[in-house]
Amino acid sequence: MLEKDIQREILRYLRLLGHYAIKTPAGLIKTQKDRIIRMGDAGQTDITVGIKTPTAWEIGFLEVKLSTGRVSESQKFTLRDHNAKGRRWLVACDIDDVEEWLKNPEYHGKEKFVKQVFHDKKRRERKKRVGYEPLKGTKWENLKELRDKRIEVSKPQLEDIPF
Repeated sequence: MLEKDIQREILRYLRLLGHYAIKTPAGLIKTQKDRIIRMGDAGQTDITVGIKTPTAWEIGFLEVKLSTGRVSESQKFTLRDHNAKGRRWLVACDIDDVEEWLKNPEYHGKEKFVKQVFHDKKRRERKKRVGYEPLKGTKWENLKELRDKRIEVSKPQLEDIPF
């Protein structure tokens, strides 16, 4: 089953329940003259939903992924923005995700995708090699001593600073 088939099923399901659901036009289109036109913005969600509640309508944003898929960087940015502004959003793999989302507004999809959205890669800390001196044995060996002396001289004395 392809992603577009899952989108089609989700759209039908939402419309049958009485919600307003539209497929958001996004992607690239190639014209007859080999010109490429971008539709929509990068990271734009696949489906925009008007969720009918007993008292009012709410807006929701739905990104459809295969269960083996990944959320792109621009999609992460968009979904984080929806989350920060209190909008309803979901990364769905099937209709079961949509059912859960309609019942529970705090549900955002399978844990795998939620981790992808909020995971920031942090640089790992570089380990210092013990006893490693890159300038040792070179003509710049004494630069470290000069730097240390310069730092000591340039440090302002607390007594010299008027308060």
